[in-house]
Amino acid sequence: MLSKIHSHLVVRQYASEDVSLSGDLNDFVLIAARREDPDTLFFQHRLRIEGNTELGLHVKNLMDSIELESMPSILRFGVLRLAEFIKAGQKEGVDQHDRALSSC
Repeated sequence: MLSKIHSHLVVRQYASEDVSLSGDLNDFVLIAARREDPDTLFFQHRLRIEGNTELGLHVKNLMDSIELESMPSILRFGVLRLAEFIKAGQKEGVDQHDRALSSC
């Protein structure tokens, strides 16, 4: 679980969450690949923040601040290729509910 203690993000194994970010796995891949904007997904109700909204916004901004160039090249390559695959599936008009199944 990710929590905020004295202005620091802390990962704890056994705790109730202070915030929960949820959404489609494909959307998280697209965020990582810079193919979707997390704010757009949030306002489209495709990215949900529950609990401590302030902490959730910090986590969302942290996700958005990770530069592709800072990722190891093999991870960056995999994320970008997967994002291309997901985008191609979206262009084919795959039903929103079935996107994760059709992209794998």
